[in-house]
Amino acid sequence: MKKYALIAGLLMIQAPFAHNAEADAAGTAAKFAMQILEKVKPGTMCKKASFFSGNFTARSFDGVACSNPGFAAYVKKKCSGVDDFDTSSCAKKMRIALAGKNAEKLLKEEAKKNKTLAKAAKEDGIEVEE
Repeated sequence: MKKYALIAGLLMIQAPFAHNAEADAAGTAAKFAMQILEKVKPGTMCKKASFFSGNFTARSFDGVACSNPGFAAYVKKKCSGVDDFDTSSCAKKMRIALAGKNAEKLLKEEAKKNKTLAKAAKEDGIEVEE
């Protein structure tokens, strides 16, 4: 009986923090996405990541950065059809993050809010200004 009371007590302690988990995950994905945009080596964004070589790409850490809608729109424009990207975890998360939205329109909206994203898109020749 004490075991069940302990479990119930632990659950009650964690309950107030559970509602923030989704927001925290979205914030983490957004921060990680911007770090990738700032540090990725030229020509490697769509390639499979290699932890041991220190190359971080959109596909790093099971594609968690692709959960960010702005980054997902950028990656869709840049990486769709490149090598085996379309079957990667990043591509799956990208499709969920975009949720059927127009990637080009979403990228333009997000680039207005995020200078790092706008700069990366412009460097890759993706038009983000209207």
